[in-house]
Amino acid sequence: MILLSNITNLVSVKLDHNNYMLWKFQITSTLKAYKLLDVADGSYTCPEMYTRDSNGAVTAILNPEFTLWDTKDQALISMISATLSPSALALVIGQKFAKGVWDTLEKRFTSFSRSNVLGLKRDLNNIKKNNDSIHVYMQKLKECKDKLEAVGVFIEDEELLHIILDGLPTEFYPFCSAMRTINEPISFEELLVLMLVEEKSLKHNSDSSKESIHLAMLGARPKPNTSTNTSTAVPFNPQSNRGGRGGRYNNYRGGRGGRNFNNNNRGGFSFSPSSSQPSTYANNQFSSLRPSCQICYKMGHTALDCYHIMVFVFQGKHPPTKLATMASSSNASSSNCWVSDTEATDH
Repeated sequence: MILLSNITNLVSVKLDHNNYMLWKFQITSTLKAYKLLDVADGSYTCPEMYTRDSNGAVTAILNPEFTLWDTKDQALISMISATLSPSALALVIGQKFAKGVWDTLEKRFTSFSRSNVLGLKRDLNNIKKNNDSIHVYMQKLKECKDKLEAVGVFIEDEELLHIILDGLPTEFYPFCSAMRTINEPISFEELLVLMLVEEKSLKHNSDSSKESIHLAMLGARPKPNTSTNTSTAVPFNPQSNRGGRGGRYNNYRGGRGGRNFNNNNRGGFSFSPSSSQPSTYANNQFSSLRPSCQICYKMGHTALDCYHIMVFVFQGKHPPTKLATMASSSNASSSNCWVSDTEATDH
């Protein structure tokens, strides 16, 4: 005999309105293993309680076979009751024999399922994979299929195949097309294996695509510009550079309001007496304050004050033909007559 304390380990669920098929599968296999199913379904009928004599008359002696059967029957009632939920247990209160408990449960939950055949069929057709895994999706379909079979409604493999394929998302469409072209019938288990392989392949392709996009984004990211701008990095040489109108820096002719770099001048910036170059602080301050010309790229003046402003060589493109013609005509028409006592032309 099976110990009552072990029944909860053998039957992992408690019977309610949603898991009759699962409960029946577990409890049936357990009762078969311990040779108690014949007591539950009535195959092992109840023997007479008392023995009979040689004449067939009932005696007061208790029948040993009845004692054995009664022991099994009461143990079976206790075992089944231990696997019922409170709502299911309330249905079997008052039953004195295990067969009565068994028949009551089967009738109650089978008839309940039969009255919902249309609802179960609708649920089966409405199951979609969505974001579930293939394992979860196929398990939902199988549970609904088992509920229909419990009430005598059997779904053929061909019909179930189309229901399964219709519930798959768009990325499985090539797989669905291939499955619909198969002439030989395919079982539920075989289809599950093929779908798991397809799911793994799609996941691998998706991961590879994401990695390629990530690498492409990294390659397209602009690199930091560490090079200096040549248009503003021309070093300042006060001995050779010439600017526009303004003050003088020794030989340097700067823009308006230029500063004198002689050591005797007031204000502005000055050279260090012990060096021919400005101090670091003065050089940094000077570089940040002096403008840069957009024509000759020299520092200390702007394009408006640059004496190269009318030289076409420093311009980005050749002057228009009309402008060149006007300039040529102006030079050709200049007068060569001399003004008396001035030793100069009218220019």
